[in-house]
Amino acid sequence: MENEENSKSVDISFFLSDLLGAKALINGKKIGILGDMIVMDGEQFAKVTHFVIHRPWGDPSLIVPTDNVQRIFPHGRKEVLLDIDDTAKFEGEPADDALLLEDHILDKKILDIENREVEVVYDFKISIRGGYFYVTHVDVSRSAALRGMHLSWLAEVIYGPRELSKAGLIAWRYIQPLANMGSFKGDLKLNILKERIADMPPADIADILHELPSEQRTTLFDGLDTERASDTLEKVGPNVQRQLINSIKKTKIAKLINIMTPAQAADVLGVLPWSDAKVLIHMLDEEHAGKVKAILDKNDEGVANFITREFISAAPEKTAEEMKSEYASAAKGKKVVMYIYILEPDSTLKGVVDIKELLEAPDDSRMDAIMAKNPINLATGSTLKDAYQMFSRYSFRAIPVVDPKGRILGVVPYRDVMELKHVLLD
Repeated sequence: MENEENSKSVDISFFLSDLLGAKALINGKKIGILGDMIVMDGEQFAKVTHFVIHRPWGDPSLIVPTDNVQRIFPHGRKEVLLDIDDTAKFEGEPADDALLLEDHILDKKILDIENREVEVVYDFKISIRGGYFYVTHVDVSRSAALRGMHLSWLAEVIYGPRELSKAGLIAWRYIQPLANMGSFKGDLKLNILKERIADMPPADIADILHELPSEQRTTLFDGLDTERASDTLEKVGPNVQRQLINSIKKTKIAKLINIMTPAQAADVLGVLPWSDAKVLIHMLDEEHAGKVKAILDKNDEGVANFITREFISAAPEKTAEEMKSEYASAAKGKKVVMYIYILEPDSTLKGVVDIKELLEAPDDSRMDAIMAKNPINLATGSTLKDAYQMFSRYSFRAIPVVDPKGRILGVVPYRDVMELKHVLLD
């Protein structure tokens, strides 16, 4: 049975280079290879309307509507299954005004907002959604260039699977509309113009910056007015923040940070190595710099300052029935009520029971039989930053803090750490 994931009824994504040259089959018989795709431009995506099938021995090409594409196999087999009764009905050449991905756009330049050549189109990301083929991104990465030379294995060795999945993709919606081939010059331009950017909310600008290659990102960001640039820098992710800060003059970055709140400034500076952050702090207004540094220093504050003793505990031998009947009164006034910590008489932490596990447990079950043993915990010397990292990794609602002998000192609630905007990971 053929792999269902390659059916047009299932949403999948692939690159044009994955499918170009694939065998075109009708009822299991090869009749040619996929040579190109014809697209119709749109605001969000370009819709693929036809597959161009090149045939051997001088036979005319087939221009096959995607409705007649039954199934595709972009990897491994590299096949396109066509649903065609009579090939003669589809013979011909693309119309004069047809826009072809491989012939007309691949290897063409992308121009930035100043009409400077900054990237080259090496590939296209194509998605099947609701049975239709759409071009969702252009790929300008060097790994895409290697794919185009049939060196995908080398791209994976150099960049790794994670980087390959995200590097160099520009969403089609950020490309200016393409005319038909009667006026298309072969250069793609970004649909991001200065006069439009000036009216966009910073959050939307941040989304755009995440889509762009680094050079275009810097050019766009550098053209923003001070207030909008400051708001945008605070909203982009850590990786983009680092790239922008390293690409723009320090005096300008300091000016942007100076108009942020101290907590926002600490968030931004916290993504940098301390040596770089210290340089920028010294460039801030003295009063502002003092507040920002105080917040940054707070990351090394001991987590013991954030613990609470307002949690529910139970002895190992207590039954689930007993705990269920006592829960309402035990939870009254407590700050942490989603977990029950199982303690020995000397307060040694043995395990933890989630309230959901308690409710689902048979009444005669002992607490030490249903508890999670060796629960994740923080040590007395842990910092606020340590707690932040642990909450980010495990998504617990609270984490116990224990002394060197394993005795519980208290628990740190999720909200008391994660709602502090200035807690930083780096």
